[in-house]
Amino acid sequence: SPASTSRQAGNLVNQKLSEVFNKISRHYRDTGYTTPTTLTLLDSASINAFVRHKDEIVVTAALLAKVPDESELAFILAHELAHVALNHDSHGGIPAEVEADALALRVVTALNFNPCSGSTVLERLGTPAQVTLVSVTPRLHALRNQTEDSCG
Repeated sequence: SPASTSRQAGNLVNQKLSEVFNKISRHYRDTGYTTPTTLTLLDSASINAFVRHKDEIVVTAALLAKVPDESELAFILAHELAHVALNHDSHGGIPAEVEADALALRVVTALNFNPCSGSTVLERLGTPAQVTLVSVTPRLHALRNQTEDSCG
């Protein structure tokens, strides 16, 4: 079933975000995972995406504004959905982030998004002062190792 959209702070999730979310969510369900069906665009200056209550993916307006590339957006959504698919709790730390990145990479690749998008978006957004992402360095290292042949 397509994602239900939520209103938060007066914003309705935009069409591109919804389309990418639906495509990725459908892939997870088709491969046997349970994933959230609610997507919320939060009016916030924080550059972030996260899982709320294991049944909702939240993307901030600031993140959406900084990520115009569809493959990068796909990686971010696939990463957040991977946390639910892999049954991670909020205290998984770096190992859970790396595991979610690995599954997200497999999903975006299977759906013909750019496999380099994960490392690209983490590099671009990874300045700790500007982004609330769990430590980027070990994640980038793992993603680069997994995509070395196709991303250089």
